[in-house]
Amino acid sequence: MAPDNSMSGFDRMVSSMSDDERKDMLDKVSRSSKEENEDVISVLPADDPNFRESLSVRLQQESFLRRLWIKIKAALFNIRQEDIYNTSLITRLAHDVEHTYPGLISHHRSVLTLGTYEKLYMLRKVQEFFMPYVESYESNPGLYYYYLSTIVIPDIAEEIQKDVDPYKFPFTKNLTSETRVQLIKKMEDALDNLPESKRTMMYMCVRSIEWLTAFNRMHVDSLIKNFTPSKECLYNIARSDFASIAKIMSVVNLPANEALVALFSFYYNTTAENPNKGDEEQLVSEFINGAQLHIEEIRSFSGGVPVKDLARIVFDNSLYDSKPFGGGEDWFVKFKSQWRTNFDIRWNQWLFDYKKYRMQIKIKTYFDYDGIPLLPVRPWKKLWTGYTFRYEMSMGFIWMFFDSIIRAHEPVLKTVMLEGDFIIKENTIEFADDFRTIQNMRNDFAVFNASLAENGDIGSVLAGLGHNPERASSSRESFDAVMSDVDESSQNFIEKAGKWFRSVKSILGAVVNGSESQYYGGLSNWSKIGGRQNKEFKENLSLVYTVVDHAYDVLTEAESLDSSAM
Repeated sequence: MAPDNSMSGFDRMVSSMSDDERKDMLDKVSRSSKEENEDVISVLPADDPNFRESLSVRLQQESFLRRLWIKIKAALFNIRQEDIYNTSLITRLAHDVEHTYPGLISHHRSVLTLGTYEKLYMLRKVQEFFMPYVESYESNPGLYYYYLSTIVIPDIAEEIQKDVDPYKFPFTKNLTSETRVQLIKKMEDALDNLPESKRTMMYMCVRSIEWLTAFNRMHVDSLIKNFTPSKECLYNIARSDFASIAKIMSVVNLPANEALVALFSFYYNTTAENPNKGDEEQLVSEFINGAQLHIEEIRSFSGGVPVKDLARIVFDNSLYDSKPFGGGEDWFVKFKSQWRTNFDIRWNQWLFDYKKYRMQIKIKTYFDYDGIPLLPVRPWKKLWTGYTFRYEMSMGFIWMFFDSIIRAHEPVLKTVMLEGDFIIKENTIEFADDFRTIQNMRNDFAVFNASLAENGDIGSVLAGLGHNPERASSSRESFDAVMSDVDESSQNFIEKAGKWFRSVKSILGAVVNGSESQYYGGLSNWSKIGGRQNKEFKENLSLVYTVVDHAYDVLTEAESLDSSAM
């Protein structure tokens, strides 16, 4: 047979040997190369040509004797050279790990041992520490990036905030949509032109928090549960869970203090039910101290566990290498989006306060009252929860109107009720009901306010919660039930008041302004009612109509503001 010219001289030499010669040569080369514990050879997947090609290239760089030994063994056992070579590399690597990091593995039994279990258990404790903060971050990364900017680039963040803050304009200036567009453009230009060094600082912090987030997703707990009571876990059982650990722990990217401070500040200020509300500065210090201790545990793991080598052993892949950890590449898009969101919130708050200011001006102009009237008793203001009453302005104004504003005009209204001869008789009954409603509302408010007092039905419950925050935190249902009653009562007051204003406006409008309709007409004795003081009576009734009209205008705005504040 003609020689195969595609075979190297080395290949032809091996193929020309008899089986006995191969065995003899294998023994000699094996002794000289000092290979041990390679009786079991792992067969690599046949459909992984890239892996085999990489091993083949690496094999060519080995010594002649080592290549000869592998060639003979492959021919003798009819196994691919790459499989033999991979197993030999893994065996050598496992020997080094067992020698340098004793207690992590027992390779001849293919198990992770107690040392690995203890290191993993330590990592699980670190995950538990960071878990609530990482979950908070994952809920809104963009908002975290905003908090981060106030710590990493505080001067720039503060300058941008001031430049685009609508509150730099007085309420006497009515801001237009064009003003809003200009402010947004100014903000986006400032963000786009961040100095490269500052943007890099931000990105490095973002990457580290992304790494910490990925760290907390590692399947540590699942892997720990696969260990036997004797704290051992077979390689093949550990593989699926160990993959996530190898990917993250092969290249550690620990967060700097600035990133951690931002993480805690973000969690602290965005967690409504955070039971540890208090001195934020002190809490930040305590968190950083705890975080640094746990970060040292991560460093300890990295120094005590050769993650890549262990992964190669567990995966039986001598060429295993983790891909570079990514994450956070889109941080700037989310960062800008959050600034836009914050601006919109600030803009809407300005509009709310602007409308509130305008309502104050109306109240001052209409009723000579400074500020916005509020209920005389508001026990929820004493609570630690920061609860905002949903009907603050509506209820305050309604109470003030029926308690004081309308009092001065009751005699005129009473005269209409007693002496007025309505053209549409149903108006007589409706107006009488409206007049009685004034006193009924006053009485109902007296009862309502008494219930809100500290010794009242509602106030006493809220006072008990306020004096005992620990108890209150576990009594949210009681708080919600009480405030639900307050809301329901408030809705009834607002509904009755609205009905009263609309009815009185319609009746008096038909009488005073002649704006009659199918349902509302004037007084047949309009020119006689009040006797000799008829002219004065007409003027007074016109004033009452104006007061009611103005009051309804204010109430409508108050309801709108209360609704937008919810």
